Amino acid sequence: FFYKAEYSKAQTLAQRAHKHSDGQSKAIKAESCYHIARCYHAQSDYKAALQWYLDAHKANPEYLAPQFGLGQMHMVHDDPKKAAVCFERVHKAQPKNVEALKVLGHLYAHEGRTSEALKLLSTAAELAPKDAAVWLELAQLQQKMPGQLAAALKAYEKAATILKLTPGKMPAELWNNLGAIRQKLGKLETAEQAYTFALQVARRQGATGDFDAPCISTQFNFGRLYEERGELDKAKEHYKQILENYPNYPEAFLRLAACEEATGNYQDAIGWNQKALMVHARSPDAFCSLGNLYLAVGDLRMAEMQFKAVLKFEKCEKDSYATIQLAWIQIQLARAGATPSEPLTVACRTRDGEDKVNKAVASLKQVLESEPNNLYAANGLGTACVAKGRLHEARQIFTQVREASSGGECGAATTNLAQLNAATGEYATAAALYEGAAKRKAPNGSKQTHLRLLQARSHFDHAKWSECRQVLQQAAITMPESQVVWHNLGLVYLAAARHPQARLYVESIEKPPPRSVEVVEVAQRHAALARNIFSPEEPDQAMLAAALEGEEEG
Repeated sequence: FFYKAEYSKAQTLAQRAHKHSDGQSKAIKAESCYHIARCYHAQSDYKAALQWYLDAHKANPEYLAPQFGLGQMHMVHDDPKKAAVCFERVHKAQPKNVEALKVLGHLYAHEGRTSEALKLLSTAAELAPKDAAVWLELAQLQQKMPGQLAAALKAYEKAATILKLTPGKMPAELWNNLGAIRQKLGKLETAEQAYTFALQVARRQGATGDFDAPCISTQFNFGRLYEERGELDKAKEHYKQILENYPNYPEAFLRLAACEEATGNYQDAIGWNQKALMVHARSPDAFCSLGNLYLAVGDLRMAEMQFKAVLKFEKCEKDSYATIQLAWIQIQLARAGATPSEPLTVACRTRDGEDKVNKAVASLKQVLESEPNNLYAANGLGTACVAKGRLHEARQIFTQVREASSGGECGAATTNLAQLNAATGEYATAAALYEGAAKRKAPNGSKQTHLRLLQARSHFDHAKWSECRQVLQQAAITMPESQVVWHNLGLVYLAAARHPQARLYVESIEKPPPRSVEVVEVAQRHAALARNIFSPEEPDQAMLAAALEGEEEG
């Protein structure tokens, strides 16, 4: 009767069995209580169901079937700890029970016991490799864990493969998540395929337009994809289309700000951020984004105001991101008065500077106490170690953070490690690290150009003129309006034209060995290209074009 949904008849029979179980077997009494509980459960009478499941457990604590229902009732009543106890009983008695592993893994993940949850869900996936729900639960957990993005992608793809075989069971959200992870891992082409499929599924499930509600998250991710490809104009148009359909979509404002920031248009970026705050006046993300823009233009006071505002919001008093950024501002304030070219180690030269760095360290440690796996806080501690002159410790921290963020979650650690290597004369290592960091930035953006300049500086300091020139040539092609790039390119041509032992001649130590005619001709050409770049008059466009050619040095 229960499986025919004739709950009244099933309940009547179970109650008769329960009535006649007094003084009889405890197993019969427990089972009758369990069947009564299931009937109430199926009819959504959770209060009565909870009581009868409890009665079943009391009648026979070794009877496992009621534990599932009892655990579910505790979950309904938002008591995950009591629910976990129930499923732990099942797991202890039946270690290979997939349903218990799944639910217990979910509960542990909810409690923040991620390592235990990962172990349980991985076991469930091994035992039930064709259970899409297990793979999805595992993927969602791995997606949140540092260094687990590649594993999360595999789990999502397993779930997708299984669900493809069941018509109508493939949710658009799955393809959207799949695309987002592929994008984070740099698999842009397959990410686009996943987003396209997500839109197709959404249309089959009832969406009538490309910007309907079921499609909006995927469309937003398309915008992010265009950004990552460096197609910033296309991305901006996409975000504006989202705002035409959903004028209060806050993330679209923030991404428009990010697009403007990427091309160095900081005032326009600030304007988009302020529009976001007009629509969502208490948005922590908007305040943090605005704070970062003020940091980018060097306005530490205004930046500090934005992050402090976040900490005043309800439930944001201990916001880790705002706290980390405020710590970074303290480090920046500690080196106030130093020139931009001076190293960060000048921060602790004064008592006031040392106090500010110590204040930053205290804030970062506070974040790590509550979030031990926060890579950004750990990276901040590495920066504080540099400010204190403890370079060996800083190198260890940056290396560990970089290894932990294999999915690129904390690219700043790679940049910091590169700068540390450059400062200690390990120019080849620094250049390689800058190369890796630059590849993770959007093409045609100011952030990538900045990293290319740092990479070129490492080559320059190592007297690798050809490698330096190639990096700057590419940067000049990408951002031809950047005067800094052109100036540095001129310096490289000038340096390459000089005799490698010119210092000996200038200091009259000895006469340097002569160069071949071919080498001198190349040097003269380099000198002419440098002269054209540095000329106060309108430069010769043909020679500028020649400066971007990949000629080899003699």
